[in-house]
Amino acid sequence: KVIVGIRAQYNFGRWNLVVFKFTDQKTADLWLAVQEYGGCIKTLNDNEESALAEIQGYGWNEREAQQALEFADTGTFNKEKGYIDYKFSQAFINRQMGWE
Repeated sequence: KVIVGIRAQYNFGRWNLVVFKFTDQKTADLWLAVQEYGGCIKTLNDNEESALAEIQGYGWNEREAQQALEFADTGTFNKEKGYIDYKFSQAFINRQMGWE
């Protein structure tokens, strides 16, 4: 099961979104509970389909929304260090390295 977190901030007439994926509810809830400043809205979705609909609700087209999900970092809780570790998606790495 994948839980999708969306961080939205309205900036100069457009919603800027950052998308994260989590493999467990505890980590997703921790991410949601961490306070951020600057008027951010954070939400969780139980699946990618509902996340896709939410992203498009912010005015992003289908291609942009799909890409946001594809490039989302995956967060897992690091029990030893007591915080969330994030791993880049392979799609993001491929694009950065020019391997597409």
